[in-house]
Amino acid sequence: MIHMFIDEFEELVKGFDWRGRIVEVHPHHTADLISTWRGEHSIASMLAGHQARGFRDFAQHVTLAPDGMVWPGRDWNLAPASAKGHNGADGGDRPFMFETYGNFLHDELAGAQRESFIRIIAAVQDMFGLDPEAIMFHKEMQATACPGNLDKAEIIAEVRA
Repeated sequence: MIHMFIDEFEELVKGFDWRGRIVEVHPHHTADLISTWRGEHSIASMLAGHQARGFRDFAQHVTLAPDGMVWPGRDWNLAPASAKGHNGADGGDRPFMFETYGNFLHDELAGAQRESFIRIIAAVQDMFGLDPEAIMFHKEMQATACPGNLDKAEIIAEVRA
């Protein structure tokens, strides 16, 4: 399975043949701790879990690894399986969803992973002319702790910078 550096992701966002419009970014986290990351094995496990739940593919458009690498997921022109009632439409208005490997109730979003987290949001928002506030945490849409203890105001400030 191919994965990419954050610079490659940013270039892909600019050159992608987008259909429809991204209206916000939905960052998520996994239930798995960063210490359990096993590269391609973790990604394959995630896909199998999503398909077992009835998703046609990954729920998310990309997965952000602990080392800051970006792994492809669902076709970017398809609506994600982000949160019921908040997924938009295939090829229409929809969020861009990404899964960040780590459980941020226990892990810390830091280093290369944090830098890529901010840059993923900024790249997608820049592409669609969105404000830094165009971020929706999973816990704002459903009863969940996702994405953990991340401070949304702090994330928005970093995206703005």
